[in-house]
Amino acid sequence: MTVHDHFLLPALLALATTACGASAPAMHDDRPPYRPNPHPQQAYRVTVTVRDAPGPFAEVMADAGYQITDWTCLPPAETFSGVQTTPITEGLPLAPTRTPTGEHVAVFYVDGMAEADYFGHGVCRWMFNSVIFTFRATGAPGETTFIAHLPAKDLTHPAGVTHYYWKGGYPREDIDDFPDSGFTDPLRYKPELRDELFSITLKAEALTP
Repeated sequence: MTVHDHFLLPALLALATTACGASAPAMHDDRPPYRPNPHPQQAYRVTVTVRDAPGPFAEVMADAGYQITDWTCLPPAETFSGVQTTPITEGLPLAPTRTPTGEHVAVFYVDGMAEADYFGHGVCRWMFNSVIFTFRATGAPGETTFIAHLPAKDLTHPAGVTHYYWKGGYPREDIDDFPDSGFTDPLRYKPELRDELFSITLKAEALTP
């Protein structure tokens, strides 16, 4: 058990898995794969600042996440269950770099996915969901994955978004490969843990064409 009450949205976990190396969508062989936009125009730079971490992060990875907005472009749902099994999300891996001041920077595109007729049911339209960064102490098996994301609704927020994490989860929790998405409100932690937190802040700015 971990020392703090914790939750993780399934969609975040799926995109974070993509950020850790699975760049292709989970699709059946009889379906065409989703494709990145070959000529994106809406570029943003995200700057990520880590403060008061208990140690270094040798592995830093990132994704930009997208979601199909109109399901009518997808194949019909499963006849028996009525459930739509075709993936509606996709993550494009980014290439974060470290600045001389220790921040992590990556460029992504809001219009990063190609809008195309993938399934013969009309053009699939995409919307940008979030940028997700994952941090691991060394990348060794079993280590905690610290997950920080900047959702679309906060893309232009001047202060960005800050996530807070318990230092005791570094480099690993009692549970192997624990995915720690932290909290954006440090008061979500128990009072006795609030002096034992570090933070990750993501802030984006639009780039002129």
